[in-house]
Amino acid sequence: MVKKRIVLSKLTPDMWKREHNAAIDAFLGPVDSYPCLLTAYIDAVSGLVLAGSVPYGSVGEMVYFVRRRLITTMSFEHAIEEPSVTVESFFSEIQHGVVSGRHIESLLRIMTGVYVPMFFRNTTWPDRSVRF
Repeated sequence: MVKKRIVLSKLTPDMWKREHNAAIDAFLGPVDSYPCLLTAYIDAVSGLVLAGSVPYGSVGEMVYFVRRRLITTMSFEHAIEEPSVTVESFFSEIQHGVVSGRHIESLLRIMTGVYVPMFFRNTTWPDRSVRF
């Protein structure tokens, strides 16, 4: 599911290596620590890079995957490990997208197209008239 969603303009099939598949498997496997992030981008020297962090320098385009992380108990020491992501749970567990070109405009599109509508549909926020 992840590999076919990594769509970069300069990506060629020969850029895929075993370590890229291992990075995807680790990202989709049981969660053992923060962050739950996978980024994919083309580096001029290294070629295709799959990393668990945002690139330090500027990249022309980047695909990102963010995995939902739930702590199922109140204590971090006793948190129950989450199972691996399955085909059935992919869309409920993983947020993904592409940032390309003008990064601020891409972020604005994501915020206005995805997150703002989610916040406005959320009815669990407390009523504004309630004073604490």
